[in-house]
Amino acid sequence: MRNIVKFMIVVIVCTLLSVLTGCFNKREEQPQQLDEQRQEATTIEPISQIDKQNEEIQNIIHEMSLDEKLGQLILMGIEGTHLDAKAKTFIAEQYIGGIILFKRNFDNVTQSLRLINELKQANAQGRTPLLIGVDEEGGRVTRLPQELIKTPTNRYIGNVEGGKFAFDIGEILGKKLQAFGLNLDFAPVLDIDSNPNNPVIGDRSYGANPQIVSEAGISQALGMKSQHVIPVVKHFPGHGDTSVDSHIDLPVITHDKKRLDEVELLPFKRAIESGIDTVMVGHLIVQAYDLTTPASMSKPIIQGLLRNELQFDGVVMTDDLIMGAVQKNYPIGVTAVRTIQAGGDILLVGHGYEPVEQVLTALKNAITLGKLTEERINQSVERILKLKKTYELDDIQHDTIDVDELNRQTKKLLETMKASEY
Repeated sequence: MRNIVKFMIVVIVCTLLSVLTGCFNKREEQPQQLDEQRQEATTIEPISQIDKQNEEIQNIIHEMSLDEKLGQLILMGIEGTHLDAKAKTFIAEQYIGGIILFKRNFDNVTQSLRLINELKQANAQGRTPLLIGVDEEGGRVTRLPQELIKTPTNRYIGNVEGGKFAFDIGEILGKKLQAFGLNLDFAPVLDIDSNPNNPVIGDRSYGANPQIVSEAGISQALGMKSQHVIPVVKHFPGHGDTSVDSHIDLPVITHDKKRLDEVELLPFKRAIESGIDTVMVGHLIVQAYDLTTPASMSKPIIQGLLRNELQFDGVVMTDDLIMGAVQKNYPIGVTAVRTIQAGGDILLVGHGYEPVEQVLTALKNAITLGKLTEERINQSVERILKLKKTYELDDIQHDTIDVDELNRQTKKLLETMKASEY
């Protein structure tokens, strides 16, 4: 019995010694582990690149006057083929944040390049570069000078192997715009061509199949982004199934939410998931979400559907406010204020200088009356500045354009697409 007791005592003592030795060993290891953790910590940047960008943006906003902030919310058109004094004043003294150019602004390559350089020069003292964009969709919607070979319609792109070449089309469009110093394209069109009586969409759409429209549209947008050109997908929440042209009057869409979710909204949802930065909202009533207010100024559609439900936190811009759909029904100042209240960011005013003045005045009055807050304006300015920084925009002027090379690349792509038809 005594031997058993002695044996048990020895076992217990050995066990205690083993535990204590292990503890001491662990204590000896701790300084080394702490040193390794400290070393890892010193290799991590204290502020990420995104944090630095956000800090820069907040510093710029803090330094901006209210007039500068409101200017960033405007993307305006100019009248002719050169920069007139009125437009120059808008840019230099009223801090307009962006310009849209139309066919009326382009005569030839040399003149077009000079005009774009004049725009950039007018913004020489601006805190941020200008957004300078065009509707360069291809097909019948093209703005660039005639010396450049046009790209085909979206319908053709969608029909050739289900949009296989959409990225290449987007890439060549991006190269063309970049050559001129343009940085934004009001494309691609993500509307579903489901109504043969639609007077405005038609072959601007990739087709009637939501899957093809989604894939081709996103691919084309990615092609543009590869050239640091901002794609603006349009016309949210879908202008395809209308029999009224919103340039003339206000279309009404009566589909229920289930149908909209499966058809009209599908390309936009997938574009947002793919990282699209900018969405244009159309002037159309979508009764499933708002019975009376056009989507372009509807809080249930912009804030509710687009931002909250679809989780889009990029830049939201209106279609041109100088269109019959809104002009026939609302004063432009009312439209502008309601759009910002609804969660929109950029107000597109493509025609005339007086409407730009009216929009700026309406926004200032809304802030004075408490209908808008400067904090709300700051939210939009932050999104716009983030967009400009993300695409590394600048106001560097371009001296020449290699038209022959751009045409050679376009022609080669078109020949490849033609061969794929068979």
